[in-house]
Amino acid sequence: MEYGTTVLHRGVNPRAAENRPGGGVMLREMGRGMLLAAALALLFASPAWAAEIARGPFLQQPSPTGMMVAWRFDAEAAGEVRYGSLGGALDKSAASPSAVNHRVQLTGLAPGGDYQYQVYSGGEAKSEVFSFRTAPNPGEGFRFAILGDTRSGHVQHQTLVDLMAREEFDFYLNSGDLVSDGETSDLWDVFFEIEAALLRQHAFFPTIGNHDEEEDGTAGNYVASFEVSPASSGVEEYYSFDYGNVHFTVVDGFVHVNSNWLCPDLLFLEECLNGEQQAWLEADLAAAQANAAIDHIIVMTHMGPYSSKEGRNGWGAMRNLMPLFQQYGVDLVLSGHDHYYERGVSGNGIRYMVSGGGGAGLYDCNSPNTWLYPHSVDFSRMVYHYVLVEVAGSLMTFIAKDIDGNEIDSFEIGTPPACTEDADCAGPPGGSCEGSWKCNHFECAWVCDPGQSCESAEDCTRPPPDPCEDGHWECPPQRICQWVCPSQPECQTDEDCRDKPAYDDCPGGYYICEDKICDWMCPSPDGDNADGDEDAASDGDVPIDGDDAVCVAGARRCEGNVVVRCLDDGSGWVRVESCGALECRDGACVTAGEDGDRPTPTIFTFSPSIISAIIAVTSAWPMSIAA
Repeated sequence: MEYGTTVLHRGVNPRAAENRPGGGVMLREMGRGMLLAAALALLFASPAWAAEIARGPFLQQPSPTGMMVAWRFDAEAAGEVRYGSLGGALDKSAASPSAVNHRVQLTGLAPGGDYQYQVYSGGEAKSEVFSFRTAPNPGEGFRFAILGDTRSGHVQHQTLVDLMAREEFDFYLNSGDLVSDGETSDLWDVFFEIEAALLRQHAFFPTIGNHDEEEDGTAGNYVASFEVSPASSGVEEYYSFDYGNVHFTVVDGFVHVNSNWLCPDLLFLEECLNGEQQAWLEADLAAAQANAAIDHIIVMTHMGPYSSKEGRNGWGAMRNLMPLFQQYGVDLVLSGHDHYYERGVSGNGIRYMVSGGGGAGLYDCNSPNTWLYPHSVDFSRMVYHYVLVEVAGSLMTFIAKDIDGNEIDSFEIGTPPACTEDADCAGPPGGSCEGSWKCNHFECAWVCDPGQSCESAEDCTRPPPDPCEDGHWECPPQRICQWVCPSQPECQTDEDCRDKPAYDDCPGGYYICEDKICDWMCPSPDGDNADGDEDAASDGDVPIDGDDAVCVAGARRCEGNVVVRCLDDGSGWVRVESCGALECRDGACVTAGEDGDRPTPTIFTFSPSIISAIIAVTSAWPMSIAA
């Protein structure tokens, strides 16, 4: 009661309390109740205000035109992703209904584009602004990273993540055993906390490991945490995806498998793929091999075909799949499970790589058992590490780095492309346009300059690209500056057309210069020598001028307003010139109205008797008319 009395003396009139024993305590309790009710009302009226991100955000399902943003709230609430081009405004948004786990697809993006995003709820930002890059179109280069077996080595795991966060790459593969016990939710929280710097800016593709599996043979926490590419298989545990020109196939060795007694080819000692996954795997690899846009195929699983750890031999089911992988042109089998770095070649020539040094305790790698299961080991080291892979068209380059960031190994798969940068394409000009050599899809190509944009001809300020005189810039409707040369006449006279090749469609034709253009003229269908008679060519006295003129060596005549000349061998007429504004007369061009050498008109003479008769007749005309 003393506490109540103290509150009473601070907050109410003492005299009133004396008149109402216990009144101070009652007021205090009423005040507390009202405050609590108000607080609860505010809390439940605005759940988004209370919701905070417990995991994420992280990225999944990259494509050339989209990306999935995923996260988990600590309470059920609606969410929103605001996004836009890197360096610009977050001017687009995608909403997610009220839930704890959120998956939001961002669509309508550009291939190989850089974007930024931020998670919101109830109008309040719930994350910082992060960035990502969409997948490129096939034929463009990209980089990805590999890490595996992070498990319980949190210090080493965090160190490797910090190193990887400084590297340039587009997405990240994890070869399994993300946590030590897949059934313990708290361990998944730790995994997402350590990996936050990677997952919020790089798309993530995991494979399920034996420690990610739960006691009942499922992988509930694994499946609930990710949404990798279920459309490819219908399940989360095995799937495939394309990125650029590489096809990735992820195989599940723990959930979708047959019990060991159903795997007689493994002597009942190991599990193998169940029928559904086996059929899917074969169809998936066949489709990838048939895809002309795919240059490489990588298979990822947790337990690989071989092991160099003492007491282990690798997974027999994976060894049994090696002939299938050879059939469909698989370039690399990637696995984890063994806590070291190793690469080699299978007995049938397929590259394999073990990357299991992501944090769990390291294993020795001194017992490869190559005598029991033939394969060669090219490099092996007991080391914490991660791997970076650069894809440049037909070539994949792998670089392994240790926990200090030092390169410990590198190798290549494929053949070097023609170029990887523009400098590789130096050489003489490869085209008639103004341009330069570019490395386009890892092939050298001569690319014409796009030209200067314009709104009017005054915007065109570059030096003229063409040496023609009196040219000028124009700004056509395409709004690209165009240098225009003045029209050059093809001819001034018929002689300018003499050296042009004749057309084969009408032998005996000829050129004339009309409107400063050389026009090909075909002879009349009857031929230049026709006079209307079959034997005109042999007639004794035929004209050499006019339409019936016979071709006599050197003779000239007019065809319309064109002077033509008979060839020296008499084989036909050829055009000499067009008279243009002049007139063609007697095989020559003369001024209109000019007499030239026109023949003198014939003057007839009559005898006196004929004249008298004409006078007599004409004098009688009036009388005849009168009569």
